[in-house]
Amino acid sequence: MAYRPSEKELNAAYAKGYEDAKKGRFNPPKGDSLVDFVFAPIDKLAGSPSTRERADALASAYRAGHAAWGNR
Repeated sequence: MAYRPSEKELNAAYAKGYEDAKKGRFNPPKGDSLVDFVFAPIDKLAGSPSTRERADALASAYRAGHAAWGNR
């Protein structure tokens, strides 16, 4: 089951990408391998997404926001 972020999360990722581009940074969301490893059994039982799944789902919105600054 793939993680589907809310519209609010997507908007926040887009805004962060836009603001980072204004500051000359590129720092898309990343997962935390250690946290995912430690909490994988609990996440699986609870049906929660891993940090990597969340990051992957939000990365495209971040990149779109980052690109929007360059296209203005």
